Amino acid sequence: MNDYTAFLLTLALAPSAILAATDTPVPVFEEPRHRLVYDKGPIRIFNTNIPATDTSAYHSHGEPTVYVVLSPVKMRNQELGGEWVDLDPAKGPQAGAIFFKNYREQPQTHRVQNMDTKSFQVIGIGHAGDGAPGAAAPLAGQPAELDNQWFAAWRTRLPAGETTPAHRHGHPVLLVQLGAGNSVVLERGGPGSEKTVAGTWSIHDAGVEHQLRNIGASEVELVEIEMK
Repeated sequence: MNDYTAFLLTLALAPSAILAATDTPVPVFEEPRHRLVYDKGPIRIFNTNIPATDTSAYHSHGEPTVYVVLSPVKMRNQELGGEWVDLDPAKGPQAGAIFFKNYREQPQTHRVQNMDTKSFQVIGIGHAGDGAPGAAAPLAGQPAELDNQWFAAWRTRLPAGETTPAHRHGHPVLLVQLGAGNSVVLERGGPGSEKTVAGTWSIHDAGVEHQLRNIGASEVELVEIEMK
């Protein structure tokens, strides 16, 4: 084979080589639209933002994961090696929903496409450990909305000016504000983490007493996710 023939063969193979590279799945935490924002111990948190009409790269999920939905949109899904499937937004999780998927039992490799006119936004929390079997204690008398071996989650709606009772968790906890408003987390009664927009979040250590306070003029909704 001379140099010219080799060059032509390289050009002929280039498109398929590029396609193969594009279709090679990456771990979800390495997919550019699933931005890793926290990585400590068994816990990894990713903030997903897929702009309108954008398509993610193929990526793989393998850890028990809980999601907080901030902005649901019309999407379609493609499993690796499969066809595109439209997802009915009316049947999927709505804004503010908390849902869990045990990818350790049922791994998934796929890509998704935003077919809407607004961004798709969720916060995902992956747990690489064994968790802690057993139910979480109620929070201020309120049973957990979600409670399994890896996570427990509570939802709080606070009217303007209201503050929750002081409480603590047996494991680290992630707090997420779900919509517009102005809230603050007070640790041991002192100043804490202020939240002003949907998706603002903070992490608080196990055993640290804290309160949630609405310092805005309208009701605010927050979730607390204990990471066992």
